[in-house]
Amino acid sequence: MNDPHIKIEYGDTPEKLHSQADEVIAYLVENLRKIDAISDKYTQINRQVYSKLSAIRDQLRLSGAVEKINPSYAAQTQRLEEQLSQGARVNGVRYLDEGAVRKEYWAQYDAAASVFCTEKLRAKGYYMSMALRNGKCSNRYAYLNSSCTLTISMKSARRAVVVAEYFMNDVPDLVHWDQFTLICDDGWYLDSVKYKHHEADRWKGIYV
Repeated sequence: MNDPHIKIEYGDTPEKLHSQADEVIAYLVENLRKIDAISDKYTQINRQVYSKLSAIRDQLRLSGAVEKINPSYAAQTQRLEEQLSQGARVNGVRYLDEGAVRKEYWAQYDAAASVFCTEKLRAKGYYMSMALRNGKCSNRYAYLNSSCTLTISMKSARRAVVVAEYFMNDVPDLVHWDQFTLICDDGWYLDSVKYKHHEADRWKGIYV
């Protein structure tokens, strides 16, 4: 695998398995980037829906307050209530509220994860953040598109452990690690994801 953002090390992988190890890494990276793209898409949609509906809610609160003093504002209040009930349109799709965005997001995320994750891992749930960090989407695996080292340990053709070492943009001096365990059962599947924030830390299980 040749990627300008990723340095590959083979750890305990014997040389005869290097070619297969490259395929496993490429497969893992491809699928993690796909779910990150989904997070990116729906973070942007969620931000637009929230912004549009928040503006209507603010106007509605103001109109309702003024209406108590001046009943002639009743028509405007009713119009804003109807407008809020219709939700917000983004990219040609109407979302009634932020909950509708999350529902569609989970469906898309689950569909992507089902392709390469075991049922055991999927049962743990999925990455939940759709917030923005420093003006950018805080995608779980954004480091795959910036800079990281992936070390694969693959002693057999049935199991592989890939450890990602990377820095977070908001904490540039602190190394982070993610550990991905893949198993081969009529195809490769991600079976476990763990992380730690410093070298002496213990691995902690997490969702994909």
